[in-house]
Amino acid sequence: MKDGFPGLSSFLSISVGLLLDWVNDFDGIMDFTCPGNGVITGWQGYHNNHREDRRFKFRCCDMDVGLRDCSWSGDANGWDGELGFQTSGNRVLHGVYSRHNNRREDRLFRFNQCRRG
Repeated sequence: MKDGFPGLSSFLSISVGLLLDWVNDFDGIMDFTCPGNGVITGWQGYHNNHREDRRFKFRCCDMDVGLRDCSWSGDANGWDGELGFQTSGNRVLHGVYSRHNNRREDRLFRFNQCRRG
């Protein structure tokens, strides 16, 4: 997955973010939220063929305004389905939750989105 989101810098006034360390183990739950007023501006993952799973790390950048009205989406994909999620309205991506199923060797994802200011 490509790091960064095109056009984000024109939408937000953000600081330069740091790519954080791996946030999940293979076959485990991933429950990640950027600290403070951080928004996710990129993510990276790698796949292990033996484990049939991925590990992820995220880039978080602090915003110039606070976050409010944060909420989690439902599952953004189905088992063996494509992952497609877009924040709605004036919202930014603040967190990602994912669970892995060993029998299906797949992950479901949920996203935490917030309003600016």
